[in-house]
Amino acid sequence: MLETALIVGAFALAGGTGVLWRRARRAERRLREAIQAMPVALAVFDPQDQLEFWNALYEANSGPCLDELKRGISFREMLRWDLKAGHYREARGRERDWLHNRLQLRAEAKGAHEQHLDDDSWLRIEDRRTTEGGIVTICTDITDLKRREASFKLLFDNNPVPMWLWEGGRSLRVLDLNQAALDHLGYSRDDIGRLSVYDLLADDEKTALQEMLSTGVYRPYYGERIWRPKRADGTLRSALPYIHILPQASGAPHFIGAIVDVTERVAAEDELRRTAETLAVARDAAEAANRAKSEFLANMSHELRTPLNGIVGLAELLAKADLGPREREIAETIRNSGLSLERLLSDVLDLARMDSGRLEVETARFHLGDVVRSVGTLIGSKAMEKGVAFRMEVDPAIDGPTEGDGSRVKQILAQLIANAIKFTDRGEIVVRATAAPEGVRLSVADTGVGFDPADRDRIFGRFEQADGSITRRYGGSGLGLSISRELAELMGGSLEAEGAKGQGATFTLSLPLQIALQTVIAGPSPAITATAEVSEPTERALRILVVDDHPTNRKVVELILAGAGAELVSAENGLEGLEAYQAEPFDVVLMDMQMPVMDGLTATARIREHELAKGLHRAPVLMLTANALPEHVRAAAEAGADRHISKPITPDGLLSAISDALDQAAERAAA
Repeated sequence: MLETALIVGAFALAGGTGVLWRRARRAERRLREAIQAMPVALAVFDPQDQLEFWNALYEANSGPCLDELKRGISFREMLRWDLKAGHYREARGRERDWLHNRLQLRAEAKGAHEQHLDDDSWLRIEDRRTTEGGIVTICTDITDLKRREASFKLLFDNNPVPMWLWEGGRSLRVLDLNQAALDHLGYSRDDIGRLSVYDLLADDEKTALQEMLSTGVYRPYYGERIWRPKRADGTLRSALPYIHILPQASGAPHFIGAIVDVTERVAAEDELRRTAETLAVARDAAEAANRAKSEFLANMSHELRTPLNGIVGLAELLAKADLGPREREIAETIRNSGLSLERLLSDVLDLARMDSGRLEVETARFHLGDVVRSVGTLIGSKAMEKGVAFRMEVDPAIDGPTEGDGSRVKQILAQLIANAIKFTDRGEIVVRATAAPEGVRLSVADTGVGFDPADRDRIFGRFEQADGSITRRYGGSGLGLSISRELAELMGGSLEAEGAKGQGATFTLSLPLQIALQTVIAGPSPAITATAEVSEPTERALRILVVDDHPTNRKVVELILAGAGAELVSAENGLEGLEAYQAEPFDVVLMDMQMPVMDGLTATARIREHELAKGLHRAPVLMLTANALPEHVRAAAEAGADRHISKPITPDGLLSAISDALDQAAERAAA
């Protein structure tokens, strides 16, 4: 046996002396302890494939034969024992073939393979032949890795943007296409296994692809040139590919890419060239458009938020109109569906930024009591619609201004209240804001379905619920609580939960915030309010400039402000907006960020330059945009915008933002 051989060898080497014998025994004991302490399961089989030595982890993973595990048992006997007990999930219904294939793999003893066990865990099994003809088997638990792969697969398959996964090296074999890519390219799922990257490109693009590979494609590739994907029917499209590397433990890396179709844009550029533009002008326009594009996540956010702005804004206006009960219910359903999609989009983007380490929290002045009341008032009405009592209790000790990320505090609190409403059908929901030794505590208690205390940590996992029936009955992505806890920790706090099944739950957010009660925050401006009433201190209507390239977005703003008595002027791009502002003054500017000809950041900076040159008062500029990531917020502030408002917008939110901006402008003018 292994340990005997070690002892005898050490003794022979030592010459049989007592001291060296003890050293050899200690060396053998340390070796055994080291093998037992290894973080992987390990077993040694002799040349007859009989078990000779194993560590504790291997014994724990040995399946139903655990009690019978002993030296001399053959690997075949162990497999048969486990198969009889159904230990290997993947072998069920085909035990004989599975046993044959597994023994064949073991005989070859080359590389590794994966096994799916009856408890839904996964092992990576590697068999290696020793010089004496035996086999060393190493088992590694890869359950977490497989679950992450499943989560990635879910997001990949259901992404509305065409995406593809392909293998590097010589083959360039296509490994997977999501449904959006299959629809875009006209292939079926059965076609994937026979495709390579060459099959998806125009014939005259293959040389360019080979040059790209030879000069270093093993780096991220962000739409540096327009390529022409070839559909299954042979027709060509124009696209900007966005490619990321997925390194592999061995072999060539894999690549994941997104296909941003720009066929219509290219056709428009060709038409411009045919009607008078030179190739240089067209190239400059394309390069300017490429520079204006941000990374893939920002593009997805922008493209989804733009139509959502029309859906949410117009649905909310429609719901407030004089409608019958049935029509009002339809409008509310459209609005709520749009808001749900917007929340899911924000959750997915936050999740991606957390994984990349790019999620940040801001530090700014905000009023904690106002945040608690505004969130409770906005969302609490949903509880009362269900017949559930809703109360808010704000401790005067924390009802004041503080420094921190107010938007993230609002996000977490809104998530906790929304969850409580979702899972509570009777009783009450109580929101409490109190002082605590660590700073402040915000708690949301309900009398809803609750959860098993054993599931306390699980409910904060990604894509998790306390049990599967919760997801089936109530829906939800399972991301909200996970993101909320990570945000709490980023702010130096914590998010905990207490509850019992069928007896409700309490979620408590603790944050290290210091309240300055002596500071007074000004109330809302009388110039424009959430009820769309405008006072006229200067005996004239407010003049508002709306700059947005999307007609639906302009229409949403026009309809929201229709009852406010304001005079609106619209521009379709930043250059038109700048020229309009230079021609005559405006009280407020609503500026989109991503537009053709001149973007909103450039236009805002030029407006500020014009004000300085002419000695004009600084007009409030509100960046009203679908570019909603933190870097976009910072860029807006650096360009000179007074506030950043992410689409989709609501009537109350827009009116309140304009009112606040006018208040601040009045304070600056009076100073």
